[in-house]
Amino acid sequence: MKQKMGLVGALIICSVLMALPAWGSSADITIKLNDQLIVTDLSPRFENGRLLLPLRAVIEAIGGQLTWHEDSRIAVAALPGVTIAITDGATSPGVGSDDNFLAGIGTIIQDRMMVPLELITNAAGAKHSWDSENRIVFLVKENSIDFPAALLSFQQSIQWELWRMDQDLAVAAGQLGQTDLAGEPARRILRELAAQHPNAVDAATTDGSGIMKAIEPVNQDFEGSDISQQEHIKKMQNDRQPVLSESFTAVEGYQAIVLARPIFNSARQMIGFGSLLLKPELFGSGLGIDRWGNDGFVLLEANGQILFEFSEDRGSQDTVIELIKGSNPELAKKIAGEKSGMANYSNAADPQKRIAKRVAWTTVELHGSEWRLLQHYSFNTAESSSEKK
Repeated sequence: MKQKMGLVGALIICSVLMALPAWGSSADITIKLNDQLIVTDLSPRFENGRLLLPLRAVIEAIGGQLTWHEDSRIAVAALPGVTIAITDGATSPGVGSDDNFLAGIGTIIQDRMMVPLELITNAAGAKHSWDSENRIVFLVKENSIDFPAALLSFQQSIQWELWRMDQDLAVAAGQLGQTDLAGEPARRILRELAAQHPNAVDAATTDGSGIMKAIEPVNQDFEGSDISQQEHIKKMQNDRQPVLSESFTAVEGYQAIVLARPIFNSARQMIGFGSLLLKPELFGSGLGIDRWGNDGFVLLEANGQILFEFSEDRGSQDTVIELIKGSNPELAKKIAGEKSGMANYSNAADPQKRIAKRVAWTTVELHGSEWRLLQHYSFNTAESSSEKK
């Protein structure tokens, strides 16, 4: 399945199976991106009035990272600021609805994933046109930047893991709706959920009033704790929707994040909540971020709160965010306000100690909560400042 790659790491369920104009037969169709030919080993073709493009070839030409998950038959890829999931077949991947995570349906043809033209243009923010005489699809992607491949891999890994956790938690919440939230049947469900996701600290149930009923692996010190004042509990009590919380101090005493879903019984009454507790540094390191080297990676909330930082100088007094805020507050605002980008900054206020640095950032998202992923590294000062984005 070497070429069965697809797009997913930010979140809209989009219907991409739109009808296209009847542009004729599919013979000898070629693709050009910004007037450069995209070499493919399978020609684009029309199927049921839609123009299908070979996904891997086009996304790699745009600069994306792709992975095929054979067990779920879902292709996942990352472009700056957007992650895309493509399923092989007639069913949606079932992902949640968010601004930077797209979902669509592809078709396997001759061992290649083929997807509708609009899926690619929507994901990449590209425009397209059709030259009927020469049978060329023109794609135009403005403001293209040479985005760090390692950062896109980090984005893809985190978005996929969050999605997997959320899907498995949804299944568990459905099962827990048939239990009393605290007995052995509930604990068995929680144990299985926790075993599926070793990057999480534990799995738990909480009743509708905010009292923790069961925690697996068992932690009797905190079962029975009243967490009704935690913001994610109040939010779910109010809107009955799943949530990825902001970082907060857990009852265990450390900074944490909770992925939680309401639990409904067979009468559709909300009886409590199921959750996975995430410790940011455990979550980040558990994804094997160190395999991408020691260039500085930072995971933070859109409000600037650092969740996890991995770099050679992470023990230094100033974090990269503090350095950026100090030397370039406008850049800090841009990182908070835009889903992806790249810019230059210096790492010290003293001109004698300055080292030219570059920061690239992108976004993952779940249930309306955004995380920024940053990579910062030194670069050649001879490079043109016009590269700043």
